[in-house]
Amino acid sequence: MKTLSTPRGMGIDAISPAAGGLAETCAGLLLDTVPLLMRSLHEVIHKTSDPELSVPQFRSLMFVRRHEGPSLSMLAEHLGLRLASTSKLVEHLVQRRLLGRAHDAADRRRVVLRLTPRGEAILQEAHLLARQRLSGVLGNLEGEELVTLRAGLGMLQASFLPPGEWPRGAAATNELLINQVRHV
Repeated sequence: MKTLSTPRGMGIDAISPAAGGLAETCAGLLLDTVPLLMRSLHEVIHKTSDPELSVPQFRSLMFVRRHEGPSLSMLAEHLGLRLASTSKLVEHLVQRRLLGRAHDAADRRRVVLRLTPRGEAILQEAHLLARQRLSGVLGNLEGEELVTLRAGLGMLQASFLPPGEWPRGAAATNELLINQVRHV
């Protein structure tokens, strides 16, 4: 099996799990990788037909798409922002006709967020551009490396999402991919 290497040149299989450092090393790699992904996402988002779209706004649109009728406080919690900052962000998205606000039918005091058709179109465009960019980068990996990466990303996703929020079939798909990696 090929040794996967980090940008710093340290092979991942060179770290002994018995030394207790493997989880720490993975956490460090993840923290080093996320800013690179976010920078790439930022570059891609500015190539959409709405170049004013920011990464937090993109994340907001994605959250609203995934959660039917979320509240402002749910979005604020997701973004890790204060309610006032989230309210400002949402107001900008409403003014640009990317998000809409409506009163909850069951509780008129509660305001829910929804994507507008324009918001859905911009989100689809940004999502497609991001997938194309990431596919291009990942296309440099060999098949075995991609299978390993897919299994690892599936486990990572499952580690952070409560079971009720897993994408449909994710648990079964992840188990299948984990078994494939074990047999490579």
